[in-house]
Amino acid sequence: YMGTALMAAATFAYPQVRRDDSIVENLHGTSVADPYRFLEDPDSAETQQFVAEQNKVTDAFIGGCEARPAIAEHLAAAYNYPKAGCPFRRGPRYFRHRNTGLQNQYVMYVCATASRNNDDWEVFLDPNALAADGTASLSSSAFSEDGALFAYGVARGGSDWITISVRDVATKTDLPDTVSWVKFSGIAWTHDGAGFFYSRYPAPASLADESKKGTEVDVLLHHALYYHRIGTDQSADLRVFCDDSDPTHMVGAEVTDDGLTLIVTISNSCEPVNKVYLVPTADATSADAVARGLAFQRLVDHFDAGFNFLLNDGAQFVFMTNLDAPRYRVVGIDVSAAAAAAAAGAPAPWREIIPQDPSTAVLQSVSVVARNRLVCTWLVDVADYLKMYDLSGALLKELPLPAVGQIMSLAARREHTEFFYSFQSFLYPGSVFRYDCTTDAVELFDEVTAPGLRAEDFETKQIFYNSKDGTRIPMFIVAPRGLARDGSAPTLLYGYGGFNISIQPSYSAFRMVFMKGFGAVLAIANIRGGGEYGKEWNKGGALDKKENCFDDFCAAAEFLIAEKYTQPAKLAIMGGSNGGLLVCACANRRPELFGCVIGQVGVLDMLRFHKFSIGHAWCSDYGCADKPDEFPWLIRYSPIHNVPPARPGFVYPATLLLTSDHDDRVVPLHSLKMAATLQHVHGAQSPPLMIRVEVQAGHGAGKPTSKIIDEYADIYSFMSRTLNAPFRL
Repeated sequence: YMGTALMAAATFAYPQVRRDDSIVENLHGTSVADPYRFLEDPDSAETQQFVAEQNKVTDAFIGGCEARPAIAEHLAAAYNYPKAGCPFRRGPRYFRHRNTGLQNQYVMYVCATASRNNDDWEVFLDPNALAADGTASLSSSAFSEDGALFAYGVARGGSDWITISVRDVATKTDLPDTVSWVKFSGIAWTHDGAGFFYSRYPAPASLADESKKGTEVDVLLHHALYYHRIGTDQSADLRVFCDDSDPTHMVGAEVTDDGLTLIVTISNSCEPVNKVYLVPTADATSADAVARGLAFQRLVDHFDAGFNFLLNDGAQFVFMTNLDAPRYRVVGIDVSAAAAAAAAGAPAPWREIIPQDPSTAVLQSVSVVARNRLVCTWLVDVADYLKMYDLSGALLKELPLPAVGQIMSLAARREHTEFFYSFQSFLYPGSVFRYDCTTDAVELFDEVTAPGLRAEDFETKQIFYNSKDGTRIPMFIVAPRGLARDGSAPTLLYGYGGFNISIQPSYSAFRMVFMKGFGAVLAIANIRGGGEYGKEWNKGGALDKKENCFDDFCAAAEFLIAEKYTQPAKLAIMGGSNGGLLVCACANRRPELFGCVIGQVGVLDMLRFHKFSIGHAWCSDYGCADKPDEFPWLIRYSPIHNVPPARPGFVYPATLLLTSDHDDRVVPLHSLKMAATLQHVHGAQSPPLMIRVEVQAGHGAGKPTSKIIDEYADIYSFMSRTLNAPFRL
């Protein structure tokens, strides 16, 4: 198997793509060309021809990997094991999401008890029955307070748009109710079960054909909160709230524990900050009261901090917040006293319950159980810890976890005395634990067995390396036990670095196939921009400091090379969404460090991202090119605008960009324009510069198992050829 050796003599017949050199804009005194702007129109014949021809070139190259059938076979075999989420109780019943192995979507089951015997559970809702190709997925959902009704959103083709239906739990049949054009929404029932609150946008102007939902690029504005009463048409739904002060603001809602108050949260971006408004639920569900105009108590009326509602007892409310606590804390407030304080012009009377950790631990989440216990997940050096407190903030106990890893989910309700939590790590495919608050006992509920996993054949370690400015960055390295550190191992370096998102240990059957099949190393760099050490860690890799992310990631590559895990010709980098931006920006800056670049659904045009779909919400991390003081940050690293020029002896790393036709979050135009630019500048070189455009798929959520396996078979085949790494399983 010759791999790259065969490829070295070849160049590729990329599709001829028109360049419109007439499009040059003056942005704050800088001339910026945009020759492929026509590719921003997803419906044009020219764009569709571009996609079809690019896919042909990519398919031919990947199909030239003799090992691809074996790779796909091993990926399917490795993923073919039973998987299940935590059981959770609603009303008198328990529910659980389960996948027998290779089902395209998880199936929702119901049982009278939290039985360990799968035969006791009945199918409640099977998304696989909603689309023959598995591209209909369950999204936001919520049970009514008594567990009698289930409102559930279904996304199709990978789009973020969902349509909400309502199921009678006892009969497992759907009611006539249908709620459309819902996006970025929770579902909050009134306690009488008469209806629910949800958030939606107006239908996009460009979508005459509703079947094409998710392919549009229209900017999303005027997110509004509605109330739907069961048994009525959506046209009668009450428009409860829309922040007309700024059409980019987004709105969500929750109903308090006693059902008496609607909590409305308003956000202005992806920044973890929000306003909090309160209004009686009875008013928010009354057509007359809504028509008169609702009188909201503006408990928090600024975007200085984030507040997540946890519980209330009458006027005593409890929130998790980053107010004066970048690593988060738990606070309480008497909302009646807060109203009086606001009227008097006095500060809000917040009281601290659980303080911010004095070292580096980040409070990740808080759940309420057994009326007055708070179950808190803390992140310490990218590993989760689970602790329980009472409502005074006193620590009751720390719960055991099997290893350094991640709490994948935790299912708890205030009115219940038990809760479930699931755990994974790189070499630990998962367990579910049950905690009984009446006995303070924890037990193993069930454990996942992954086929062919020999954890003892691998070792995981966490190291810390110094970035360009001396900042200490954590990185996990998973490698075959006894690896010869001679620089010859194919290595996959993965990163994200944005939006307060932490990349924690988790089990991936696909990555296990990669490591076993290629004798390879996996490295996860926890660079700045993420949430690994709280809000300050995020801010250290955002806005005018965004380039710290690229420095951190390149320093991770330099560490792996210096420590002889690998060498540039054997090093692949991979990231998705903001991580797609990361790897393409790093390839532009330090192309000599990498042999292969895998950029999935990346944000790549940093001067125009805010003009499409929900892109305006990302300005909190990136800034906005429309602003003269922020434009210089973006033009310095925008991948499309910083592809290095061709010159003698220069080789750009082999690159595979991946996007999807129904990605209405990071719309495909980013990847299309980047691919055209790379091929125009470096199309004569031997390492391939290609794009793979998936159909009937979106940004990633809800993607069917069959498509995921195909995607990773293509990625690993591309890596095999470009890194000259034979697959040996």
